[in-house]
Amino acid sequence: MKRLRITDYLLIATILVASGCAQHSVAPKENQPTQIAFSGNQQNAGVLGWADDGGSAINSAKRDEYNALIDLYGKQFAPPLKHDDGVAAIATWTDKVGKRHTGAAWSIDKEHVTKFALMKSWEHRGDKPAGTTSP
Repeated sequence: MKRLRITDYLLIATILVASGCAQHSVAPKENQPTQIAFSGNQQNAGVLGWADDGGSAINSAKRDEYNALIDLYGKQFAPPLKHDDGVAAIATWTDKVGKRHTGAAWSIDKEHVTKFALMKSWEHRGDKPAGTTSP
């Protein structure tokens, strides 16, 4: 019987390693969020719950974010959005477990929640605001 040389073993090892690596990806899996973001010390991402008028109760930081997006993308709607369109000050709201709260907050109506989400998706995609040119 013929003896295997060291080069034969190296060739076999290389083939085994190459065939094993070709079948498996070494790329990491995409990180998907599993929890809502914090806003200050509260894990609510600025959405507090439901307002008595049927809108969503939001905090001042979420309202500021909405108005900043209006500055960028408000002209893409007909009629153009202005600061605080669909937003009203509220003093009470109900959280997701049905507990009533009092304090300064804002209600944003369903139409403008939809527009807020649309503008947020444009920002997330990196869409340029209307009237701007690409470099």
